[in-house]
Amino acid sequence: MKTKIIIFSLLLCICNFQISAQLNDTTIGDALNLGGNCFLITPEGQYKAGGVWYDNPIDFSNDFTIYYQNNFGDIDATGADGMALVFKTTPDPVIGRTANGLGYLGINNSLIVEFDTFANGDVGDPYYDHLAIMKNGNVTHNSADNLAGPVQASSLSANIEDGIFHDVKVQWDATTQVFSVFFDCELRLTLTEDIKNTIFGGDSSVFFGFVGSTGWYVNRQVVCFNSISFVENLVVPENENICLGQEINIDATIPSGNSYSWSPTIGVSDAEIANPDFSPTETTDYTVTITDNCGELTDYTVTITVSSLSTPTFAQIGAICVGDNLPDLPTTSTNGISGTWSPAMNNIATTTYAFTPDAGECSTDLAEMTVIVNTSITPTFTQVAAIFNGETLAALPTTSNNNITGTWSPAINNTETTTYTFTPDASQTCAINQTMMITVTQSACEGSSGNQLVNPSFEVPEQTNIGNNIQSWPLNGWNGVGSAPNVVKVNGVAGQGGPISAQDGVQYLDISGGSADFYQEFDFQCNTQVFFSGYFSVRDGQSSTGRIDILRVNSDNTTDVVASSNQLDMPSTANIWYLASGDVVLPKGTYRFQISMGNHSNVDSTCFSFDYPNIDTGSYDPLCESSSSITLTGTPTDSFGTWTGSGVVDNGDGTASFNPSGLGGTAVTATYSHFNASGFGCSQSTNITVNLNTPTFTQVAAICNGEVLAVLPTTSTNGVTGTWSPALDNTATTIYTFVPDTTQPGQACAVNETMTITVNPLITPTFTQVDPICNGEALTVLPTTSNNGVTGTWSPALDNTATTIYTFAPDTTQPGQTCAVNETMTIKVNPITPTFTQVDPICNGDVLALPTTSNNGVTGTWSPALDNTATTIYTFAPDTTQPGQACAVNQTMTITVNPLITPTFTQVYPICNGEALAVLTTTSDNGITGTWSPALDNTATTIYTFVPDATQPGQACAVNQTMTITVNQTVIPIFDSVAAICEGESLTNLPTTSANGVSGTWSPAMNNMATTNYTFTPDASEICAETATLEIAVNEIININLDLRIVVNKLDHNQSVAVYITNAVGFYEYKLDGGLWQDSNLFENLIVGKYSIAVRGTSDCSNESTILFLLIDYPRFFTPNGDGINDTWNVEGLESQPEAVITIFDRFGKILSVFRADELGWNGIWNGKSMPSNSYWFKVSYFENEDRPKTLRSNFSLLRE
Repeated sequence: MKTKIIIFSLLLCICNFQISAQLNDTTIGDALNLGGNCFLITPEGQYKAGGVWYDNPIDFSNDFTIYYQNNFGDIDATGADGMALVFKTTPDPVIGRTANGLGYLGINNSLIVEFDTFANGDVGDPYYDHLAIMKNGNVTHNSADNLAGPVQASSLSANIEDGIFHDVKVQWDATTQVFSVFFDCELRLTLTEDIKNTIFGGDSSVFFGFVGSTGWYVNRQVVCFNSISFVENLVVPENENICLGQEINIDATIPSGNSYSWSPTIGVSDAEIANPDFSPTETTDYTVTITDNCGELTDYTVTITVSSLSTPTFAQIGAICVGDNLPDLPTTSTNGISGTWSPAMNNIATTTYAFTPDAGECSTDLAEMTVIVNTSITPTFTQVAAIFNGETLAALPTTSNNNITGTWSPAINNTETTTYTFTPDASQTCAINQTMMITVTQSACEGSSGNQLVNPSFEVPEQTNIGNNIQSWPLNGWNGVGSAPNVVKVNGVAGQGGPISAQDGVQYLDISGGSADFYQEFDFQCNTQVFFSGYFSVRDGQSSTGRIDILRVNSDNTTDVVASSNQLDMPSTANIWYLASGDVVLPKGTYRFQISMGNHSNVDSTCFSFDYPNIDTGSYDPLCESSSSITLTGTPTDSFGTWTGSGVVDNGDGTASFNPSGLGGTAVTATYSHFNASGFGCSQSTNITVNLNTPTFTQVAAICNGEVLAVLPTTSTNGVTGTWSPALDNTATTIYTFVPDTTQPGQACAVNETMTITVNPLITPTFTQVDPICNGEALTVLPTTSNNGVTGTWSPALDNTATTIYTFAPDTTQPGQTCAVNETMTIKVNPITPTFTQVDPICNGDVLALPTTSNNGVTGTWSPALDNTATTIYTFAPDTTQPGQACAVNQTMTITVNPLITPTFTQVYPICNGEALAVLTTTSDNGITGTWSPALDNTATTIYTFVPDATQPGQACAVNQTMTITVNQTVIPIFDSVAAICEGESLTNLPTTSANGVSGTWSPAMNNMATTNYTFTPDASEICAETATLEIAVNEIININLDLRIVVNKLDHNQSVAVYITNAVGFYEYKLDGGLWQDSNLFENLIVGKYSIAVRGTSDCSNESTILFLLIDYPRFFTPNGDGINDTWNVEGLESQPEAVITIFDRFGKILSVFRADELGWNGIWNGKSMPSNSYWFKVSYFENEDRPKTLRSNFSLLRE
């Protein structure tokens, strides 16, 4: 099956220019990327604007060409506004003013090629769709920023809004400094200027983009690229790579492409289309010849390199142990093929991984690799039985039951229970650590059926003078809680006496002067049954207490009581021993056995007895992975026992079924847990070895396709016999499976094994085909190393007189060439090609003739018939019947027929009767020289004819052109007068169209502060209209002087205020705090606060004046009795004047208090004395408005109950 690769490309004009990597476009506004390097600049809607900009820099020190197509829409009469190609010094995407601004108005430091499809008279637009070269974002043609044009865009029609795509080419010649614009294959406008320095200030990085806009009138406007000389990757790629047997699609389409021709045609699906499929069998250079709409031919070449197929090879990954680090497999083979592996890496099971080459890699098929993961081996040992403290403990074996050697740590310890770790020797591949816990218990207690604590009954060696007042712990293996009691002694020893006889033995512990708690600690590794008891008595006729507790020791060394004996509250009766006892099942953990004694008490014959569970798993012989299931039996064997482990299925009665399937090569740990209804019990584990015997073989080396493949050995390197399948295949890489003969001794556990034998494909040397030669032409020696690196020799000897098949024989002794095979190449020796002198281009309609004998003497005929109206490719067919012409081949010649050149001129604007008329230029905008007739006439509209000078270079095809110059009559604009206004009053803009229809502009700017005489200047399009003047009177503003009077209740919550105009002339209106205007100057019912009153005239040009004022108030009484209500007195409304001063007097004028408005006020106290109920007076000084100080006096009452 062939793989198809699709490539889209665009024709590139290669010029002397620094090439950019790619075309980087950014759309803005209403623009839209249509794909295929086409962009919608404006949709068909009002006031739309869009653009596409590129950050690819241009240097005007170099030549360049931008070749594109424009579609200006299909709306003519009401269509607008056009598009522009803009060059500027910054890469940021922008849009200038829209509508008649064409999207570029206001883009400074710029060069613009505009195609304007709407006539705007105010900027000097002609009536036809036109082309112009502008600068600095200015659209006005009658300005210094109009560099060339405007000219009619198309020489064939005044309308380019015809719904079709038009070819536009913009060309810059840095040597001649000529900037040329072609429209539909015809040169329409040129500009000769040092653009880099005069427009862009010498900047070497200029950027370009396309903009366009609509206004009231609309059109759908589109731009598409043909080529951009300074951007690569818009053409067929220079190089492509495919694998042998693949095909690739290459698209050389350009919007202006007319025809396409590919050569050679071998391996090409259709050589006469733009985008054929290519399927060469060897590396080939293909050339496409593109003929565009303007008849220009361009050749481009792409090299398609064909690579042969190969099989990816990898170095084998060595075997690992389960859980070992397994690195990722390499994603590039040893012979350079990249790809991916699957499934994911697995370090716990042997896995075959498949390598899938990446797309584009020339690989024959998948590759596989099996990574062996060996199972872990667990050393097994016979469990060492528990010992008593200090009992001899033999050294642990350094070889396990299943023959694994290694060492144990830590050192043997016969004083406490210890977990030992066995570490296998490094030579024991895949063996893992194993642990064993050896339990060390305390000495047995006399008369107990189980293990007991050390010194449980304080039996000490019989001796004298042990002494009294033993003040410290430990005592005979016991530890105390807190400090030692005042008196601790051992009684019953001969010579020391005691208050009572020992309960058992010859002595007991006696305490006086306080109480004592003492204990021993022990670790239980299983749930353990514990029995405990002790005898207590009192002495000296005292009562006391006694009790035995068992406490659990927590991880933070705190303790909790988990069991206690009966509490003994002993009366003052001597010589009586009381028994305290109990029993409990303790879970695994650390515990304290604690005796609690009160003052004047004795203890004797305490015993703490504990029995460990006797759990046994049994032992089991090694099994094969393929063995049948066996039964595991635990002791005790009953329903309290439970089995767990890999391959173990518990039966619920103390037995289990063990299935070794899938567990080969491991030591499986099976655990038996037995706990009775009281929780008494433990767990024990045993290891069951499951053997797996894997045959090993020496890997067979890779062979070449068809090479002899030796029979595989039926006995493995480790002595396992068996058979292989399938049958050997020397044509394809194959996985073979070895099946052991399990009936043979020692092979019962042997398992199947696989081996992959790689069959490498034959390597075909590849060479670049030698082009055909002519008979007798020199023939270059053929290379002795192929394109893919194979060395060898060619035969027969080279022959430049006849087409010959040469055979290349690889040197198979060289590294990597073992599988190389012979290859052939046919070198064609061709006949002579006729040669002709190229016919120069002609003008449309000129005489045209071709010779029937070539320059090198070959005769023949031409076809098709000669055509002097269009550029044509003619084919010369030699007459092969003539002597010496049998090998002559066809030849072609393209004769260019240039279109007639129409001189283009900037249209002369209409003039007024008698106005000076400038002499018409004798060189057209597109560089054609000639003369005009008849003589100029500035009194009447006249049609003038330009006759080109056909003797000048490049003007042979130039044709006559005409221009009509209109002579118009004079018009005086008429306007209505404007009434006088007041200074600052709104002044409406004067109409820009006169009463008799003349449009224009006024100057100076509107001025509402002074009487001004305005001048109306008609628009440039208002041919022969004269200027007009109009005066607008502005009257002076009269300033209003205000006086404020508070006319009612100056100190009251409801006050009245009147404002008076001291220089009043005419009528006025008033408003308070931004409220509604009113005719009255009086404002009533005002409360405390700040206010403003505005005044304006209604009958003259007076200004609006504002006065600010403040209204205040005060409490008529206050009651300073400390109840939080009216306890102080102050003036209200002075928050904005904290500096205002208030003075309090009694009725005799004595000053009682002076304070500021921002203080708390008067509290009715003078000189520390509360003033009596009475009338008091005050004075307040403040500002009634911003500049008027005010002093008010009044009285209030102080009331006391």
